[in-house]
Amino acid sequence: MTRNNRNNQKNWSFDLALAILAGLLLGLVIFLPFMAFRHRKQASPEALIQAEIIAHLVAAGCLVLRINSGRKGNIAFVRWFVQGFTSTEGVSDLLALAPNGRLLAIECKAPGEKAKFEQSRFLFEAEQRGAVAIVATSIEEVKKVMQS
Repeated sequence: MTRNNRNNQKNWSFDLALAILAGLLLGLVIFLPFMAFRHRKQASPEALIQAEIIAHLVAAGCLVLRINSGRKGNIAFVRWFVQGFTSTEGVSDLLALAPNGRLLAIECKAPGEKAKFEQSRFLFEAEQRGAVAIVATSIEEVKKVMQS
Protein backbone atom coordinates (compact mmCIF):
# COMPACT_ATOMS: atom_id res chain seq x y z
CA MET A 1 0.00 0.00 0.00
CA THR A 2 1.38 3.38 -0.88
CA ARG A 3 1.69 6.37 1.34
CA ASN A 4 -1.16 8.24 -0.46
CA ASN A 5 -3.51 5.29 -0.04
CA ARG A 6 -2.78 5.15 3.70
CA ASN A 7 -3.36 8.92 4.08
CA ASN A 8 -6.61 8.70 2.13
CA GLN A 9 -7.73 5.80 4.32
CA LYS A 10 -6.91 7.75 7.51
CA ASN A 11 -8.71 10.86 6.19
CA TRP A 12 -11.72 8.77 5.21
CA SER A 13 -11.87 7.16 8.70
CA PHE A 14 -11.52 10.55 10.38
CA ASP A 15 -14.24 12.05 8.15
CA LEU A 16 -16.58 9.15 8.91
CA ALA A 17 -16.03 9.49 12.67
CA LEU A 18 -16.60 13.25 12.43
CA ALA A 19 -19.81 12.76 10.43
CA ILE A 20 -21.15 10.24 12.98
CA LEU A 21 -20.34 12.56 15.88
CA ALA A 22 -21.97 15.52 14.10
CA GLY A 23 -25.06 13.42 13.42
CA LEU A 24 -25.33 12.40 17.06
CA LEU A 25 -24.98 15.99 18.25
CA LEU A 26 -27.55 17.21 15.74
CA GLY A 27 -29.93 14.48 16.88
CA LEU A 28 -29.51 15.57 20.50
CA VAL A 29 -30.06 19.23 19.65
CA ILE A 30 -33.22 18.45 17.68
CA PHE A 31 -34.83 15.73 19.81
CA LEU A 32 -33.75 16.54 23.39
CA PRO A 33 -36.16 19.46 23.83
CA PHE A 34 -39.06 17.27 22.70
CA MET A 35 -38.06 14.56 25.15
CA ALA A 36 -37.92 17.06 28.00
CA PHE A 37 -41.46 18.28 27.28
CA ARG A 38 -42.75 14.76 26.88
CA HIS A 39 -41.63 13.74 30.37
CA ARG A 40 -42.71 16.90 32.17
CA LYS A 41 -45.10 16.09 35.00
CA GLN A 42 -48.53 17.70 34.89
CA ALA A 43 -49.27 20.01 37.84
CA SER A 44 -51.77 18.54 40.29
CA PRO A 45 -55.08 20.32 40.98
CA GLU A 46 -53.81 21.01 44.51
CA ALA A 47 -50.63 22.64 43.16
CA LEU A 48 -52.67 24.87 40.83
CA ILE A 49 -54.96 25.97 43.69
CA GLN A 50 -51.92 26.60 45.87
CA ALA A 51 -50.23 28.77 43.21
CA GLU A 52 -53.41 30.83 42.80
CA ILE A 53 -53.69 31.30 46.58
CA ILE A 54 -50.02 32.34 46.87
CA ALA A 55 -50.46 34.92 44.11
CA HIS A 56 -53.54 36.35 45.84
CA LEU A 57 -51.86 36.51 49.26
CA VAL A 58 -48.75 38.21 47.88
CA ALA A 59 -50.89 40.73 45.97
CA ALA A 60 -52.71 41.45 49.25
CA GLY A 61 -49.38 42.33 50.90
CA CYS A 62 -48.87 39.13 52.89
CA LEU A 63 -45.55 37.53 53.72
CA VAL A 64 -46.06 33.95 52.51
CA LEU A 65 -44.09 30.87 53.54
CA ARG A 66 -44.52 27.74 51.41
CA ILE A 67 -43.83 24.73 53.61
CA ASN A 68 -42.69 21.32 52.35
CA SER A 69 -43.29 19.18 55.39
CA GLY A 70 -43.01 15.45 55.71
CA ARG A 71 -40.15 13.15 54.90
CA LYS A 72 -37.93 12.25 52.01
CA GLY A 73 -35.95 9.21 53.04
CA ASN A 74 -34.56 9.86 56.51
CA ILE A 75 -34.65 13.66 56.20
CA ALA A 76 -37.45 15.54 57.98
CA PHE A 77 -38.04 18.91 56.32
CA VAL A 78 -40.09 20.50 59.08
CA ARG A 79 -40.70 19.57 62.69
CA TRP A 80 -43.27 21.25 64.89
CA PHE A 81 -43.84 21.03 68.61
CA VAL A 82 -46.58 21.66 71.14
CA GLN A 83 -46.66 20.46 74.71
CA GLY A 84 -46.97 16.68 74.67
CA PHE A 85 -46.84 16.32 70.88
CA THR A 86 -44.33 16.61 68.06
CA SER A 87 -44.53 15.74 64.39
CA THR A 88 -42.55 15.95 61.17
CA GLU A 89 -45.78 16.07 59.19
CA GLY A 90 -48.86 18.21 59.06
CA VAL A 91 -47.52 21.76 58.90
CA SER A 92 -49.88 23.71 56.66
CA ASP A 93 -48.86 24.19 53.04
CA LEU A 94 -48.92 27.96 53.45
CA LEU A 95 -48.26 30.20 56.42
CA ALA A 96 -49.08 33.82 55.63
CA LEU A 97 -48.52 36.88 57.77
CA ALA A 98 -51.05 39.53 56.74
CA PRO A 99 -50.20 43.24 56.82
CA ASN A 100 -52.48 43.59 59.87
CA GLY A 101 -50.37 41.03 61.77
CA ARG A 102 -52.86 38.17 61.48
CA LEU A 103 -51.34 34.74 60.86
CA LEU A 104 -53.08 32.46 58.36
CA ALA A 105 -52.41 28.72 58.26
CA ILE A 106 -53.75 27.37 54.97
CA GLU A 107 -53.84 23.71 54.02
CA CYS A 108 -54.46 23.51 50.26
CA LYS A 109 -56.48 20.57 48.96
CA ALA A 110 -58.06 19.60 45.66
CA PRO A 111 -61.87 19.67 45.74
CA GLY A 112 -63.19 16.59 47.50
CA GLU A 113 -59.96 15.87 49.38
CA LYS A 114 -59.72 16.12 53.16
CA ALA A 115 -56.89 17.02 55.52
CA LYS A 116 -54.95 14.16 57.12
CA PHE A 117 -54.86 13.72 60.89
CA GLU A 118 -51.53 15.53 61.34
CA GLN A 119 -52.69 18.41 59.13
CA SER A 120 -55.93 18.77 61.08
CA ARG A 121 -53.99 18.67 64.34
CA PHE A 122 -51.66 21.45 63.17
CA LEU A 123 -54.62 23.60 62.06
CA PHE A 124 -56.31 23.03 65.43
CA GLU A 125 -53.17 23.99 67.37
CA ALA A 126 -52.64 27.10 65.23
CA GLU A 127 -56.26 28.19 65.70
CA GLN A 128 -56.01 27.64 69.47
CA ARG A 129 -53.17 30.17 69.47
CA GLY A 130 -55.03 32.86 67.53
CA ALA A 131 -54.22 32.06 63.90
CA VAL A 132 -56.83 31.80 61.19
CA ALA A 133 -56.62 28.16 60.11
CA ILE A 134 -58.44 26.77 57.08
CA VAL A 135 -58.46 23.95 54.57
CA ALA A 136 -58.84 25.70 51.22
CA THR A 137 -60.07 24.01 48.07
CA SER A 138 -60.44 27.28 46.15
CA ILE A 139 -59.24 30.86 46.10
CA GLU A 140 -62.74 32.02 47.08
CA GLU A 141 -62.38 30.44 50.53
CA VAL A 142 -59.18 32.38 51.13
CA LYS A 143 -60.71 35.63 49.85
CA LYS A 144 -63.65 35.18 52.24
CA VAL A 145 -61.30 34.70 55.22
CA MET A 146 -59.18 37.71 54.18
CA GLN A 147 -62.28 39.95 54.08
CA SER A 148 -63.50 38.96 57.55
